[in-house]
Amino acid sequence: MEDVITKMLPILRCPQDQSELAEMSKRAMTSLKKKIDEEKVSNGAGELVTELPDAVLIREDKAIGYPVLGGVALLNSRDALILKS
Repeated sequence: MEDVITKMLPILRCPQDQSELAEMSKRAMTSLKKKIDEEKVSNGAGELVTELPDAVLIREDKAIGYPVLGGVALLNSRDALILKS
C-alpha cells in the first residue's frame, strides 16, 4: 500500500459508519481475487467488480472495503466493495 495511505490510516474512517479502517491482509486479498474472478463481488453502485484493486481498506465489521487504486483510497459508498451481504 502507498506510504501516504499507511501514514494516514490511523485517522481514516469509514464514511458510512465512522468505524476504523485497516489494510486487508494478503490472504484476504487472495480470497477477494477469487471471488472477483467468480463474479461474486459488487460495489455500492450495484456494479460487478471485475478487477482486483491495488489494496483494500476494510471496515471493522469486514462487511465493506474501500479500494485503493494508484495510491488513492476511494472512500465513497459507490466504489465500496460489498464483502458481506
